[in-house]
Amino acid sequence: MRRYKLTDTVKLYHLSVDRLGDEVFYPRVPNDRLEFEDDTIPRICVSTSVRGCIKGLGMDETHHHVFLYTPVEYKGKKIKDHIFKPTVDEVPDVVKTREKWITCPVKMKYLGVVDVIPHIDHWGRVRDKVIIYREK
Repeated sequence: MRRYKLTDTVKLYHLSVDRLGDEVFYPRVPNDRLEFEDDTIPRICVSTSVRGCIKGLGMDETHHHVFLYTPVEYKGKKIKDHIFKPTVDEVPDVVKTREKWITCPVKMKYLGVVDVIPHIDHWGRVRDKVIIYREK
């Protein structure tokens, strides 16, 4: 894991199946991580894109209704100093998900709802997922 340099133009996103509101999130080792994913480093998983978050959740090909958040600073702590990019050894699909880890408590701002709907072609195969974002 190496420090990730966050710029002012990069946004970070987090998806949750729970509607939590604007709350403080605390780093933890996720229960639903991949089999070979790191199981020792407490973190809050975020991505630089909503689509990356969806890939990181490993959703199956059915409709999902999830909640979108973005991190904001907490108690004056600069989260820029606590954002890391995991290695492929720590997160095998990190290139696909663009996952980053926040390793300090952070307040999350609720942005709205994301509906993930698979797009099915005329042969019945899932080709893409359509993302519909609705503000609160």
